[in-house]
Amino acid sequence: MTLISDSAKPAVTILLPTFSRAHYLPFALESALQQTFQDFELIILDDASTDDTEAVAARYVERDSRIRYVRHPHNLGITRNWRFGLEAASGEFLCFLEDDDVFLPDFLEKMTAPLRRDPSLILSFCDHWNMDASGSRLHARTEELSRVFRRNILAEGVVADLVQTAILDTSIGITAAMFRREHLRSAFIDDRALGGIDLWFLYQCAKTGRGGWYLPERLMEYRLHSAGMSHSMPALMGLGHLFLYEEALKDPANARLRPALRKRFAETAASRGIHLLQTEKPMEARRALRLSLRAKVTLRALTACALTFLGMHGSSATSTIR
Repeated sequence: MTLISDSAKPAVTILLPTFSRAHYLPFALESALQQTFQDFELIILDDASTDDTEAVAARYVERDSRIRYVRHPHNLGITRNWRFGLEAASGEFLCFLEDDDVFLPDFLEKMTAPLRRDPSLILSFCDHWNMDASGSRLHARTEELSRVFRRNILAEGVVADLVQTAILDTSIGITAAMFRREHLRSAFIDDRALGGIDLWFLYQCAKTGRGGWYLPERLMEYRLHSAGMSHSMPALMGLGHLFLYEEALKDPANARLRPALRKRFAETAASRGIHLLQTEKPMEARRALRLSLRAKVTLRALTACALTFLGMHGSSATSTIR
């Protein structure tokens, strides 16, 4: 076990953004306190919760001096809450712990190790378990998502292309990563990327030209919820991802990735348009679908765009689009 150093600053800052999840918060906090690596500070960033979050946090602050609690009187939203945390951090390294997720005991120890060995790295990342709302591991789903996000083909070590790994393969989970804080900037968190702020943050890290190290172990547990996503979230995510891909397409350094980025932009715009059509917003849907078609002509986007001219009948027919 690595104990707290004599340095005034901790080795790791754990940022824990939260909003009204008092029932899950103790599991996240306990997982941090049970780390084999103990040289850390933990900052709870309460975005104006309306439940018992403050009372839960107070118990942990009283119990452990490494825990700080910040409550915003008004809801800032995820981007400003993250930015506040980034500016408040003092550790050499930084990681995010979601209020409903869990670090396994050796997460900090194993994730800081490659960054300590190699100062050229800006981040390390690992695979992770998926669990259901009650905390039971979903073994088949975990294996499936490791394949979907291509972590199953990554070897341990420095990844060959961090931009592709971060924003095209989307192999890096923001809460399954550790960052070298000195290279992070507040500008890495952009309000225009809302809904895709995690990918934008990772893209900014990759753009520094510094390396990323992959550790093929499952060192944290990510909670999947079967319900609870608001109707606005898919459209919001689409906007954030469109901003990301549009900016990435402008960067001359990404010339080799442009065909894949253009394809991803088209797919994302089409999905956003179809979602808007399903929620009976045909004019907004048509604008998104035209963006998709300008990037790449596909039967999916053409069909959806045609349906935007059919009013309510078009909205009800979106189930036929694959």
